[in-house]
Amino acid sequence: MPVKKFSLRRTNSSGSVLYLWEGEIRMRERSAGPEANKCLALAVRANETGSMERLVKTYQSQIYAFALRLLRNPFDAQEVAQDAFIKAHQALTRKYDEDACRNLSLRPWLFRIAHNEAHNRLRARRSPGQEPLPLDDRRSDGMSRNGDDPGKALEDDQRRQLLDAALTRLKSDVREVIVLRFYEGLPYAEIAEVLSIAESAARGKAFRALRELRGILTRMEAQNAL
Repeated sequence: MPVKKFSLRRTNSSGSVLYLWEGEIRMRERSAGPEANKCLALAVRANETGSMERLVKTYQSQIYAFALRLLRNPFDAQEVAQDAFIKAHQALTRKYDEDACRNLSLRPWLFRIAHNEAHNRLRARRSPGQEPLPLDDRRSDGMSRNGDDPGKALEDDQRRQLLDAALTRLKSDVREVIVLRFYEGLPYAEIAEVLSIAESAARGKAFRALRELRGILTRMEAQNAL
């Protein structure tokens, strides 16, 4: 069995995500634009009816998926997502004035809160008892399915399982960059905000993380071919 090649491709849609695997397609709905985000942040600050619900509905799937990929535990991911939105609400209603809300980059700000909460949980873990679920048992990642072609669906599942196994071999900070860039589709400027680093540093981290992941995948494919 020949070793498969891993490709990097992106469609023109701003809602699409970079492909790690040839034939793998993962699309995410386009996020709200900057002006809409400013209005939403101001609405939450003013306690407008339904504003917090709109914020949660807009970002909950992304925040949960990010936390799940990083923590690899559904319960912890749910807790992190919930805590992130609670802290966001508290900040917008108690700490941020109107100018701060207008200048707020809402999506990377929310990811930054989730990042902090997730890393707090990672530091708090004292034993390896919390085992991650197989990726096939989780449907929050939005990966494409091939239900009309059972053979193709099986092959895709096998590839996803291999990718999931490869991700577990990455350190959490390396895996986080992969998730932010190649699963959630954040631009480097937003990744830099999430991680509190320069944009050039974010680009470098993503390049090195992808190179490491590709190496792991290639070695795993070679082992499976034996």
